[in-house]
Amino acid sequence: MRAYDFLIAVAEPVCRPEGIHEYVLTPHSLYAAVSVGLETATIVKTLNTLSKVAVTAETARFIKKATQNYGKAKMVLKKNKFWVESAHKEVLDTLLADPVIAEARTNSLGLPGDGLVRSKALRERAAHSLAAATQAAIKGPPLAV
Repeated sequence: MRAYDFLIAVAEPVCRPEGIHEYVLTPHSLYAAVSVGLETATIVKTLNTLSKVAVTAETARFIKKATQNYGKAKMVLKKNKFWVESAHKEVLDTLLADPVIAEARTNSLGLPGDGLVRSKALRERAAHSLAAATQAAIKGPPLAV
């Protein structure tokens, strides 16, 4: 039962007759497995534990490649527009290498440089703006009492 539950979590069924079930590991099934909390090392270790033969190095590389990018970018909806956010510049660069994604890119925020928006940079920019506004208010005319 443990093996069955694990295979359902990490693989897609090919056929399931009464006696023998056949599953296939796909990038989508592995991505789904990581999204529910399984880690790459856990997947490989469990497959080794449950398998009659050891997982090949090629299969382990496939699993790592399919699961390594989970959570590095997210799509958010802001003001009826979709935005891709990431704290990893290399992920944004990879996405922008795709011609369809690059064509859909916008720099409507008027940011200097490469126009890539990084979550940490936006937080720092907002904090700086708030600090500047507070400093200006302090130096401004005294409040009437």
